[in-house]
Amino acid sequence: MLMTEQKVKDRDPLLNRDEVPESIVERLKSIYAHCEERAPNGTPYPPVHTSAGKPETIIVPYYDDEAKCMHDSFMSLIEVKREESSEASALMVRTAEMAVRIATIIAIGRNPNAAITTADLSIGHAVAMWSAETMIEGAGLYMSVNENQANAQAVLRIIREKGGSISHRDLSRAIGHKIKVRDLKDILQSLEAAGQIKIPKPFSPSTGGHPIQWYLLVK
Repeated sequence: MLMTEQKVKDRDPLLNRDEVPESIVERLKSIYAHCEERAPNGTPYPPVHTSAGKPETIIVPYYDDEAKCMHDSFMSLIEVKREESSEASALMVRTAEMAVRIATIIAIGRNPNAAITTADLSIGHAVAMWSAETMIEGAGLYMSVNENQANAQAVLRIIREKGGSISHRDLSRAIGHKIKVRDLKDILQSLEAAGQIKIPKPFSPSTGGHPIQWYLLVK
């Protein structure tokens, strides 16, 4: 997969999207021939088909203008999200493309002569958006630029895995000796200041004993 931060305005291709340029075909053939010369145990590769015949191409159009406008609006939404978040900018580059691919598969699976409807797009948009948001969330929980950020993400993961709330004792046990006590205190305060967790007042058990401190994940 090629990733890019550059934003390119959507436009119709200058060349026929159904035809592979001859220069690319010839280069692919040369790569194939180069690999064939180094085939293991002298095993010949299958012959390259050079027939002038072309496979049948099926064009799946939009059912109506409403469907096309729906996908145009989705593409605009993706661009807004990419502008709002640096993480989303890279991870949502192909979200709109994946959405229409999913819708196309649904449509053609229903009927080879079908067209992409708003119902098809609703599914494609939902699945593609869920996939992108899941990737962004995962990147936020596992990708870090320094040790402190990595430790903060580890704390968030532990709280999330415990259902969104955890006592200080259980958090300390889960962390073990990976984070120093003072560093953990600073991390928790930073997460609260960032609005990622809540630190309510310690809870005093009715049976007595030491107050229990809880940490709540902000959803």
